[in-house]
Amino acid sequence: MVEAMHWISRLTTVTMEIVLPGLLGHWLDSRWGTGFLALAGFGLGLVCGMQHLLKMTRMADDRKPVTGVSAKESDETTGNVEEIQQ
Repeated sequence: MVEAMHWISRLTTVTMEIVLPGLLGHWLDSRWGTGFLALAGFGLGLVCGMQHLLKMTRMADDRKPVTGVSAKESDETTGNVEEIQQ
């Protein structure tokens, strides 16, 4: 359940990273009378959001223990390295 909540939080963050720049661009378009800032904002948000999503999934894959006799797991918050016997 906790892992699911972490992923929900991550996906909400990525969604906001994609949508908010486009909404800001739309607001600027209506304020300045231009017609391209919303598209540019959504494009920039899409690129940034996808990069962040890929980074998060790679980090999640790196946290999974490696199969074998032993694997090392690093605690990102403290920097401690623990030896795990499997």
